[in-house]
Amino acid sequence: MDIATYGHNELIAKSELESWRFDAFFSPVSFDAVGFPTRIAHVGQIRGLLAGMHSRDRIQPFMEELSGLQDDDLNRLSRAIARYMRWYRTVFPDEAVPVPVADFVSQYLAYLKLRGLPRRRVLEIGPGFGLIAFFMCDDEGVESYDQIEITQSFFVIQALIGSNCYGEAFHNAALNVGAASKVGRLAETRPVLNAARPYVISMPRSFRCSLYPWWNLDVPLSGQYDVIASHANLVEMSAASLEYYLERWSKVLSDTGYVLIQDLGHAVRRSHDHVLKAIDAAGFRALAKFRGRHGRAFATYWNLLLVTERHPDYGPAMSVLEPQVLLDDHETVRRVFGLDRPDGRKLTPKDILGHVSSRLAQPNRAQPNRAQPNRA
Repeated sequence: MDIATYGHNELIAKSELESWRFDAFFSPVSFDAVGFPTRIAHVGQIRGLLAGMHSRDRIQPFMEELSGLQDDDLNRLSRAIARYMRWYRTVFPDEAVPVPVADFVSQYLAYLKLRGLPRRRVLEIGPGFGLIAFFMCDDEGVESYDQIEITQSFFVIQALIGSNCYGEAFHNAALNVGAASKVGRLAETRPVLNAARPYVISMPRSFRCSLYPWWNLDVPLSGQYDVIASHANLVEMSAASLEYYLERWSKVLSDTGYVLIQDLGHAVRRSHDHVLKAIDAAGFRALAKFRGRHGRAFATYWNLLLVTERHPDYGPAMSVLEPQVLLDDHETVRRVFGLDRPDGRKLTPKDILGHVSSRLAQPNRAQPNRAQPNRA
């Protein structure tokens, strides 16, 4: 991702905002409050960010939530980390590659839950580092995966990873020349007059993954999705931003779609209760809303599986204001939260990285075209 182009197009988009408040609504207020580097000026600053968001001691609770790793889990995880390391080497010449192991395990958890849902069209709000793309690009069940990211530093990382995972099937909306602002009004693109047009040959493109900056978020929020995922960020939004998202989610989610949330985020300016009340007020109900040990299930943070009133399962679903909700006799709930998952091995970071090192030591096969899922 060209940081200068991002900044240039962001300035153009800001000049077209109907109100300066739209910029304030979608700013990462919680990150600003704790001093997180929401903007970078040089690609080298990515190194420090990739140290990870989760501390090392988070891995064991995640392992508890996974009930350990099966062989296929370890293969998926190590393949994703190995691909990440090779991607890192395309950006930096370093021999020492920082590996955010806890973040990868957390994203694998989120991905496994997503696999339990019908997921042809997926929208994710705030993908963080974007590490889940290393799993998503291999998933034949996902035809389109759209992302919205409001933080410049994260956007740059996600764009670099997305282009690596999806190749020409990746769409970086921040690269649009003369980017028009499409936020806060859900307006149609204004016609652009071109007095002198060059001769062109049409070459249609098909995207499997699209990444949208904050000034284009009305584009995906006008689509239609089977799953909307939002992990570790809702409490970090401004009240206006949260309300805006929730109102749109209820419209763009298919009648049989789900909202999947793993972790409400780090509470700085408001509490988790504030977010839960907003979700309730938006009309969503929960097939699951729990944390800690709940029967056979375990969740390190608040986990929610939500439906709208149009969903066939809205009737048995419960209010998100209930202390704990887990409809463990529901087939989808059982799949998403691995209630029938056999116990595996609870590995340490050293175990995982050892498996990655073994994979990296193998001859590097030619990489397939990322426009189609990688079956390797």
